[in-house]
Amino acid sequence: MPDASAPANRPTSGDETDMPLGGASRTGSSGEFGTVTAGTDTYRGFVLDNVLHSPDDGDIHFNLYVPDSYDGSRPVALFLTLPGYQGLYFQGVGENLYTEDFGFEAQRYDDRMIIAAPQLSDWGETSSRQAIALTEYLLNAYTIDASRVFAEGYSGGGRDDVARDGHAPRPILRISALQLAMGR
Repeated sequence: MPDASAPANRPTSGDETDMPLGGASRTGSSGEFGTVTAGTDTYRGFVLDNVLHSPDDGDIHFNLYVPDSYDGSRPVALFLTLPGYQGLYFQGVGENLYTEDFGFEAQRYDDRMIIAAPQLSDWGETSSRQAIALTEYLLNAYTIDASRVFAEGYSGGGRDDVARDGHAPRPILRISALQLAMGR
């Protein structure tokens, strides 16, 4: 169900853009990483089902929270919450946010942090590459403090979190939480 109280700076159309979601931009921010089709619904401040059209890794579906206070004038932290099985894209748009609270909990730690909740395709190499591509896109589309990029993963997302750290072309993720046991 869409959040009627969503902030005005959230995209409301499904138009393709190379502008970052949330309003502020950096010059030349996303061209080499692809373009984004903005999601049309929101849930608890997250814009749902944005799609990064990566030239190398295909369509990458993700939900994104950009705080109202973000204006691009100073670097902010980036947090990625990688889904368990029930949050993979084939389970349905937003399922990772409906069933996992990690993205909302992260807001309590830093209210200026940008939070991405990708809905990956699998727990294999495809999703690993897509998570890296999405992170690279976000690092270039927003003013991010590269020393404050964090990720956590639930269940299989935690397993992939560790593998992803070793496959990135540069150290882009600082692992903040590893694999969490199912049902905890």
